[in-house]
Amino acid sequence: MMRISTSLVGKRHFALALIPLLLTSCAVQTPQSVPVPPTSSSTPTSTLAGAAVVRSSFGNISWHMSASWQELRPRTWTAPVGPLVFLSNARITDPCPSSYRGTECLKPLTKLPPNGILITIGGSATVGTKNQMVPHQSALHRECQDMGGERESWTFFEGFGINACFRGPNFTTNQTLFQQMMSSLRKS
Repeated sequence: MMRISTSLVGKRHFALALIPLLLTSCAVQTPQSVPVPPTSSSTPTSTLAGAAVVRSSFGNISWHMSASWQELRPRTWTAPVGPLVFLSNARITDPCPSSYRGTECLKPLTKLPPNGILITIGGSATVGTKNQMVPHQSALHRECQDMGGERESWTFFEGFGINACFRGPNFTTNQTLFQQMMSSLRKS
């Protein structure tokens, strides 16, 4: 009798271990829990190495991101350019759910909290731009500055512009998480 129950427990653990594998093989539009090993291009700290990560996708790209980040797909007003996905470690809401209000539609929160990050994945008007896996530091755009952002990085991938607005005082953690996200970008 003891042998049978041990066998059932082993099968249950085996079935539970297969769930993340099955989830990663499905291409869906909602985030999924997936263990992600650190990439060779990133240098995570000991607190980041054990951090939970989720997989998400939009259109023909997918990525891994911190499980603590929120994801928002706002109403699209200016396709094919403009914000398509917002990611943040702060609470975010659709800035223009019922009417287009210009650059206000680029700000899904009023103020970034200390150590905050806001990533905007948007359609890019630049055609033929090569993929840039390493984000580049840029001057602060007005929208980032208005939200209390103090640093900004950008890059391009598969026709999408990806912009990150950071608020300190500790920039290192979010810049590392953003770099890890960028290193995980894949064309679906």
